[in-house]
Amino acid sequence: MASLKKNILSLFLVQIFHYIIPLLQLPYLSRVLGIELFGVMAFMLALIQFINVLTDYGFNLYIPQIVAGGRNSHQQVSILSSNIFTLKLGFSLVGYILFWAIILFNSSYAAYYDYALIVSLSIIGNALFPICIYQGLEKLTTISKMIISCKFLALLLVLILVKSPADFISIAIINTSQIILLTLIAFIGLYKQKIILKMSFIHKIELIQLLINAFPFFISRLSVSLYTVGAGVFLGMFSTPIQVAYYNVAEQLYKASQQVFTPLYQALYPYMIRTKDYQVFFKVLFVAIVIAIIGAMMGFVWGKPILVFIFGENFAQAKSILDVFMATIVFNTLAVMMGYTALSPLGLAKYANRSVILSGMVQLCLLVFILCFIHNITGVIVASSILICELFTCLYRGRKFVNYFKAHNETAKT
Repeated sequence: MASLKKNILSLFLVQIFHYIIPLLQLPYLSRVLGIELFGVMAFMLALIQFINVLTDYGFNLYIPQIVAGGRNSHQQVSILSSNIFTLKLGFSLVGYILFWAIILFNSSYAAYYDYALIVSLSIIGNALFPICIYQGLEKLTTISKMIISCKFLALLLVLILVKSPADFISIAIINTSQIILLTLIAFIGLYKQKIILKMSFIHKIELIQLLINAFPFFISRLSVSLYTVGAGVFLGMFSTPIQVAYYNVAEQLYKASQQVFTPLYQALYPYMIRTKDYQVFFKVLFVAIVIAIIGAMMGFVWGKPILVFIFGENFAQAKSILDVFMATIVFNTLAVMMGYTALSPLGLAKYANRSVILSGMVQLCLLVFILCFIHNITGVIVASSILICELFTCLYRGRKFVNYFKAHNETAKT
């Protein structure tokens, strides 16, 4: 129980820093770099994040349960780790090629190849970072301290070293060095835990089995990424860095709005699994929607001064994109509430899972439509595609929820 509490606290602290660091760093960089460089940085960061989903292949969701089952055997965990990181190394090389194919495809980034060269090294560092092994071993306290320390150090270095657009390359050096350093330290920690990687541990059958077993997790994560980080990548590929910059700052406020409701979902989900008390659920749902609508209205009215205050005068034009995201937050709140929280207690969790995959397919179709039929692709158009996806998720999950109770009531009458 004590180790569980430590691991929960460790993950909580990492999550807090994951959101605090950008909130401290991005407003500073938006003023120092200017719109275009900020957009270049935002696009390459989004591209790296999307490639990370591909290189991870769902292992960070699948592997911890396997490691936890055999963690008393150093030999077993070493064999598993050797096979995992062999696959991840291969995926990272494919991801590296994909990164450069996209960068070279777009002439907007021709002047920033030096920045891209440094940033692209983080693909391998991210792919090989063994967080899934530490999670399975329940050794998150140590790795969490390292992550927090490195992120905080990187923030300080950015604030100290980046003083003008001429220091743009320093951002890439700082962030990439942080990731590579973390990965090296993490592997040293595994070695001290007697987790040793060996070529002799790698077997073709093991590799194939890992690919098959992790595939459902990969599809789920990829689907989510298509209508989150994938939208920013699409905009960067087929629009301009300036549009990416506007989109990114509006998206940051949208993400911050989403986090307001996270404690609510986390507390309500286990309660609903245990009690199936839908009277309480509907009361909480009503409150959440009211808060989301009030927040959206505040964004509509005061969005422009908020953008200017946080990111600077140059980003006032992001208001139109923010308006779309403010509408989206209402449907996102409803979609999440009608997801696992509402459906899992009824034994309908598969529909919550399915809705994620279907939404990813909807987003893919929308992006293809935008590319084929819209000449001037803007942040507003891409943000609107996310709004449509969230609306689709709402309707799909809501329909399954309503149909269940209709069928239940008809059965009760007969």
